[in-house]
Amino acid sequence: METATFIKGEAFEQLVGVFLAYKYPNEKIIPQYCLIVDPKKDYYGLRADYKVGNDIYEIKWGRATEAIDECTEKQKPHVLAKGFNYKLLSCVLNEDTKETFTPFMEEVEKELKNKDCIQIFSTLISELKRLSEENNALILKKYRDAFFSIYVNAMDKNNDRKEYIEEIMLAIATTKNLDELIEANDLTESPASLDANFEYKGVLYQGKVLLSEHRKENKDKFKEEKIRKEKSKEVLSDISTNFYPSIEDYIENIEGVNMALRCMYNREIRREEKKEKRISIPYPIKSNIRSKACLASFEV
Repeated sequence: METATFIKGEAFEQLVGVFLAYKYPNEKIIPQYCLIVDPKKDYYGLRADYKVGNDIYEIKWGRATEAIDECTEKQKPHVLAKGFNYKLLSCVLNEDTKETFTPFMEEVEKELKNKDCIQIFSTLISELKRLSEENNALILKKYRDAFFSIYVNAMDKNNDRKEYIEEIMLAIATTKNLDELIEANDLTESPASLDANFEYKGVLYQGKVLLSEHRKENKDKFKEEKIRKEKSKEVLSDISTNFYPSIEDYIENIEGVNMALRCMYNREIRREEKKEKRISIPYPIKSNIRSKACLASFEV
């Protein structure tokens, strides 16, 4: 089952994005900003969470001291070399990191004068913390996508940005039915993990970082996903000999069992389709390396 370990940080990062959009209603809030741009090597990367004016923001939940230090050690030299201000915000206080992070609510209370807005952010932070303690990755994902959708919408509001954020965030903080609110306001857009923004000769460009770059930035997350997939494979292996899982299987790994059952079902469907329909497609083999992609026949 997917845990809240990384989802909670993603949800918090998007909440901060909404805060920045509210705090700076006339500024461009640039997410996933690349600190390294090297046209000679056709490379851009080392992303920070946000750039606002001359400020670079890096957002962390706050618990993983080693990962946080590794991130800031990479970023800080490039931030300072470009003459930017380096601002670090965390959800929870961690006094063991090498760089000092400001707790988010401390920043909110210092920067916002609207007490109602301060209360909204306080309520939502408390909700994220509660869901994290309950390991509720499903609801945290909904909040993450809702916050990201609000940020995207706010960027299109121009002069109405603050008013829109106040109204929709109050609704999010007070709703008794999150799913209904999300559906009614179409707050379902997910942040794309490979998106990147970089500046070159004064022009802002949008692109995608390589998957390898994304993996380097999030190696702990990919490590957890690998472990989760391996557990699912173990369940699939067990089900191969006994198609119907036991009650214990469901209790211990409901997500893995369901995934395995879907795999078994889809495999049977593909086998039946293969018998009914098979076509031959010529494929130009450009090297001596053989792979599935080089085979002349494909199942559809």
